Amino acid sequence: MNLNVLYVYDYQKSGGLKREIKIGDKGPDVKNIQHALSEFDKNFKNDHVTGYFGPITSEAISNFQKNNNLKQTGIVDYSTLNLLNKIYFNELCPQEIGTGPILSDEILFLVNKKNPLPKNYIPKNLEKLPESIKTVGLVCVKSNIIPHLEKMILDAKKDGFEIAVTSGFRRLEIQDLIYKIWSNVLGSKRVVDEVALPGHSEHQLGTAIDVSAKSNNFIGADDLFYKTPEFNWLEKNAHKYGFILSYPKDKTEITGYIYEPWHWRFVGIEHAKNIHNKRITLEEYLVFKK
Repeated sequence: MNLNVLYVYDYQKSGGLKREIKIGDKGPDVKNIQHALSEFDKNFKNDHVTGYFGPITSEAISNFQKNNNLKQTGIVDYSTLNLLNKIYFNELCPQEIGTGPILSDEILFLVNKKNPLPKNYIPKNLEKLPESIKTVGLVCVKSNIIPHLEKMILDAKKDGFEIAVTSGFRRLEIQDLIYKIWSNVLGSKRVVDEVALPGHSEHQLGTAIDVSAKSNNFIGADDLFYKTPEFNWLEKNAHKYGFILSYPKDKTEITGYIYEPWHWRFVGIEHAKNIHNKRITLEEYLVFKK
């Protein structure tokens, strides 16, 4: 199913549907439902995307239920809610493998301005983060990094620091949308140093995450995140769990990107410890290893 990437992006930010919705309800989640209906039902027009759940939306939901062998209630009951979430989450956390070549060593694969990922690359074994890890919206990563991430988040919490994950895997279409959004905000010259082009983002590997913290109200991609006690904890401890800071301070000439204290990548514990101890970037480490 080819869904509108903008709607998928909005669905990701909202974290999906979490409540039953009936006639008279209103809000962003109602609008998400209506966007979905506009793609599933040719008779449900964009004019009906109002954020208010009225009779027209109820009829469209009833048709959606009929077409998917669900009980026709005309409301977004839990069976309907779960199906809609499943459809959209599959777009955000795809289980299929891309048509491009499989990477031989994706854990250390260098992705930057000069080194793109293979065309149509989608990593294997993507999985939604469990409830034990606080997230802002839906976050999906490669399953093999989840135990390391979970232990890091839980150990930080034991030390009194609450960290949330705001972003993980991003498919190429989502990165393209983000790039275009920020191009309009930052301008074409500045955006290239702050946002990766589609196909050039570590997020597409499924092993990179963005984080936020309780002390900054869980704001994502916060330039001031480095001032938080949670960042200080990560800077001292993340390598013990296999994570490195991809875009450190004063390394822009090497990485090609500005300082991003919120962006961490899993490279494995041994590699992470070596990179941390040498105070270098992945780019420098790969040269060092040759």
